[in-house]
Amino acid sequence: MSISEINQKTNLIDLSSYSTVFCDSKQAIRWAYKNGLPRSAIIKSSSPAVLLDNKFNTYNVESRWNVKESERFQSEIQELTKDIFDIALNIPGVERELALTISQFSYNFQKIIYKAACLDEADFNESRLFIYVDGESGPSGNMMNSPWEQLLSSSQLFSTVKYTLKNDKWKANA
Repeated sequence: MSISEINQKTNLIDLSSYSTVFCDSKQAIRWAYKNGLPRSAIIKSSSPAVLLDNKFNTYNVESRWNVKESERFQSEIQELTKDIFDIALNIPGVERELALTISQFSYNFQKIIYKAACLDEADFNESRLFIYVDGESGPSGNMMNSPWEQLLSSSQLFSTVKYTLKNDKWKANA
């Protein structure tokens, strides 16, 4: 989908009709408010900056994870990734580089599983909006969007709008 198609789609979405929104950018949330999102809308986020800003009605999507569960999940990712690497490496014809690629894919998939565990049934059965934030977002590129589109796009009640960050030039402190 081109930028103009996304912008046309954005203009067709009535932000005032959403009571629950996924977004990890304060700038994008302020934009949404200016474009009709009710201030009463619940902002589901895992961004500390969003969660700590009392100007937003926030819900921490990661609140379902307690410290013990999170530690267990993280430790199992390491073990699983290592096991997959070892198994792949023992397959005839699989070189070390391919085994690393396979285990890396497994590791990245665990991030999606982690976020999927943050969803509740209402996220699949009720109207939800995801504000996808586009921008460079620092030296590592755009890493601020959770995989909500991958996880919820099968729901006819799920919509995505794209917001492009303004003044997205910054550097990490050395």
